[in-house]
Amino acid sequence: MAHALTEQELLKFSTGELDSLEFKSSRIFRADMKPGEVNQSLETVAKAVSAMANSGGGRIIIGASDETEPGQVVIDGGVPWAFKGATIKEWLTNVIPPLVDPELHGLNVFPVTPAEVGSEIGEGRAVIVIEIPDSEDAPHQARDNRYYIRVGAKSKPIGNRIVMDIANRRKHPRIKMMLRRTTEALEICLLNDSKIAASDIAIQLVFTSMKSKGLSHGPMPFSTLTWALNSCHTVEIFNDANKDVLNQRPLDNYRPLLPNRQMHKTIPVEWDEDVSSSSTCEWEISADSAATRSGIIMMGDISKLGTWL
Repeated sequence: MAHALTEQELLKFSTGELDSLEFKSSRIFRADMKPGEVNQSLETVAKAVSAMANSGGGRIIIGASDETEPGQVVIDGGVPWAFKGATIKEWLTNVIPPLVDPELHGLNVFPVTPAEVGSEIGEGRAVIVIEIPDSEDAPHQARDNRYYIRVGAKSKPIGNRIVMDIANRRKHPRIKMMLRRTTEALEICLLNDSKIAASDIAIQLVFTSMKSKGLSHGPMPFSTLTWALNSCHTVEIFNDANKDVLNQRPLDNYRPLLPNRQMHKTIPVEWDEDVSSSSTCEWEISADSAATRSGIIMMGDISKLGTWL
């Protein structure tokens, strides 16, 4: 999950109301902090860790803020690289996992790479990215004995019913989807990102400004693609608001999508010349009895390298 993040990339972040992103200013970890102050800061971090681990994962960025200019990242110099007898990276890597119960596994901590010229990160300091995974061990309790989730870019405490809903996720598969747009095709990859096999999967994509070559059906504009797979058949439905074109065929050797396995599909597509960053793709994924996941992504954000949803 972790990858190098440069200062230039960080400053381009559009924060908005992202549930998966939280900023903490450099004041949270200072070189002259007393033990009580450190514990207070860790209490704050524990709430964010609990919320993100219980809400699909995310990033906590320490040493930057979006409070001065809403929606715009501002680096405030960074936290000291040397901290409590270690580097801040080593120290956070050790102290964060036990901040929640059960202990968190699979997190990554790494510094932002400073710009070669005109860096806003001070000498001997660092901006730290903490990547929290979508935990299979959720729900995680913070140090104040409460459980949190992300709501509107904030960490909010939750009641028993939602805690139980999160605990039941382990009984259902979680399917992630990657979209990749090339000049002549739309590529779809489904990944079973859970420990449970998925046998009945369906996705729906609703596009704007898009045309399909129609596979074997000739040129045909469409706005909605539905792709469903189960033990009996696979179904593809292309909808152009006036009619549905249905492809249905039996699957002689169908196998469930096993944990950590992928499934790929390539759809020949003719994109409208005026497709722009303002065009959107509304997506929806369901698998067996798991709760349906959905969202919306700008077409300009579907990269040639692939965008995971």
